[in-house]
Amino acid sequence: MPVEVILTDRIRDAIEEVFTLDSTTDELKTELQSWRRSELGNSDGHIAHVDEVINRNDANIPFSTVKKVFETLKKAGKVIYLNELMEDSGLYFEPVHEPKKSPELVARLEKLQAKQDQLRYRAMVKNIDKELLYKDKKALAFEVRSTSRQLSSVMNFILSVGGTFVFGYMCSQYAFAYVGLRVMFGILLASMVALAELYFMAKGAEI
Repeated sequence: MPVEVILTDRIRDAIEEVFTLDSTTDELKTELQSWRRSELGNSDGHIAHVDEVINRNDANIPFSTVKKVFETLKKAGKVIYLNELMEDSGLYFEPVHEPKKSPELVARLEKLQAKQDQLRYRAMVKNIDKELLYKDKKALAFEVRSTSRQLSSVMNFILSVGGTFVFGYMCSQYAFAYVGLRVMFGILLASMVALAELYFMAKGAEI
């Protein structure tokens, strides 16, 4: 691939000067025709500036062609140096055009980005979720234990009072022959145990 350089006003002036020489061959004129100033004019007849055509195909010129211009002017006795002719110029690089992304690819990238954002969000809040879950479990466990203690206290109260009444009723048969007296004795003992149980239950609730 031939090396191309940026077409500057200095090179254009040299090309125009080559066309004024009688020694310039028709072949060289044909080669240089596309880079003449007249070819760079716009529809109004004005000459386009280098910066305005820098992205067009005529903004670059093969270095071999510039060298032919230099050699032609040198043979014609023109005092010119190649480095002066190439001043303000440089290697020409074709503008890079980014390929257009397909709608399917854009939609897939957006879907992957949304999924990635969701994963990052979950990673951020996972500790908060665990803490809330731990608090909920802790509160539930506390309620279960509290309910169990209350049921245990009620069952213990019923069994203690009922057992004491049965004990008093059965034991009093050796002291009292009448059933009424035996029942009253059992109730008396059961009442005493009930008062004691209520006292300890109230004391435990305060603690």
